[in-house]
Amino acid sequence: MKHLLLLVSSISLIASCTTMSRRECETADWNKVGYRDALAGRSATDAFKKRKNDCSEHSAQANKDEYAIGYAAGLKTFCTYESGIEFGHSGASYRDQCPKQLETEFLKGYRLGLVESERDSLADELQEKKEENAKLKNERIE
Repeated sequence: MKHLLLLVSSISLIASCTTMSRRECETADWNKVGYRDALAGRSATDAFKKRKNDCSEHSAQANKDEYAIGYAAGLKTFCTYESGIEFGHSGASYRDQCPKQLETEFLKGYRLGLVESERDSLADELQEKKEENAKLKNERIE
């Protein structure tokens, strides 16, 4: 399960910052592209529109039907409790990507991930304050 969460995180990071080159547009397996976008938690509409625009700049066609099939399959992996935790912990915004029958479990995990993220941030802040206080104490002693 940890490998799945790492995979989802990695794909999210990669998918969020890439555009498609001419070669990628011409050779794309649109089913896999849709699957990866779903795993990254991207909106199907926004993600496909961006990819379609990228490819149209290279005079290439995006295959919406194949993309949709892959995206639907990817949502089955993405819209889980475990993935929700990871997605929430990353601080990503949920935009109703999951189908209703999968959304309840995903959202339970997502909310937990948000809480864990806030907890981790507060713990980091507390540690920084402790280190700052220790440094100030040492400076006073000297």
